[in-house]
Amino acid sequence: MAFKIVKQDDPGYTVSDGLMVGNRAFLEITPACPIHIQAAIQQALNQGWIRMNATFTEEEYAWLILKE
Repeated sequence: MAFKIVKQDDPGYTVSDGLMVGNRAFLEITPACPIHIQAAIQQALNQGWIRMNATFTEEEYAWLILKE
């Protein structure tokens, strides 16, 4: 089985129900995470050092693109 990595700026990264748009992948930082770690993660995201990606099988991705 082959996999397709979809990056934030790639087609298919977001999903929509017609009213709302959401990301297919996200990073959750829980409230228990220390503030200095939260700040470091936010800075890394803002600087582009950490990027969000979603993983699909090649078949799932092909169907996704065909539907759009």
